[in-house]
Amino acid sequence: MSGRVSPVAGATIDFKLYGPGDSTCTGSTVFESLNVPYPVGGGSVTSAPYTPTQAGTYRWVASYSGDVNNAPVTGLCNDANETRTVAPATTTTTTTTTTPPAAAIAPITPPPPPPPPARDVAPVSERCTTPPGPAPAGGELCARGAAAIRGRTGCQGTAFTVAVTGRQIERVIFTLDGKIVRTLSRPNSGSRWILPVNPRKLRTGVHRVLARTIFRSQSGTRSRTLRVSFSRCSRRASSPAFTG
Repeated sequence: MSGRVSPVAGATIDFKLYGPGDSTCTGSTVFESLNVPYPVGGGSVTSAPYTPTQAGTYRWVASYSGDVNNAPVTGLCNDANETRTVAPATTTTTTTTTTPPAAAIAPITPPPPPPPPARDVAPVSERCTTPPGPAPAGGELCARGAAAIRGRTGCQGTAFTVAVTGRQIERVIFTLDGKIVRTLSRPNSGSRWILPVNPRKLRTGVHRVLARTIFRSQSGTRSRTLRVSFSRCSRRASSPAFTG
């Protein structure tokens, strides 16, 4: 209102507010404060309060109604001191961890221990005692392991079997000339642990079958290696036939 004659009573000012994104003040207003009385003696005029709903730049445009001494006048969009920028609100996130009551937590069952490594000397069973010690209360003496091997020896030209027999046997590992050829975890012929041998598939000379015998743990018996040796016969020369 600078340079104008003092307004008369009844003059008013309209305040219009344009929201973010409307840089030319041509869209719809987001707020209006109309017919605010202008003081007769002059001075500042304040619009009704407004609370922004989003961040961004807001633009005010004020209009004077005019009076008998002054013509109406309207400010321009983006006039100096007529814009206000609203920063985004700071959001504080609070994370709350609720610990269930102790009674609701299921107990954790530990996994079973791994099996002990295989040993040539089996541990004494908890249910029996290896002789010659006395039997435990309510228990018994463990039966000792025993094993024997049978097979052909000498010069062989036809197939035969090597058999291991005994008690408290858990496993038998057969080797032929230093090479493992069969591993048995149970008898494969009645109560016998059998390895078939065909000398015709072997070279001429001496061959050895070893049977490593491992006993059950409750017997408290060391493993044993049983042996059978034989030879592969060379073919006999045929006698010439003579005719008279």
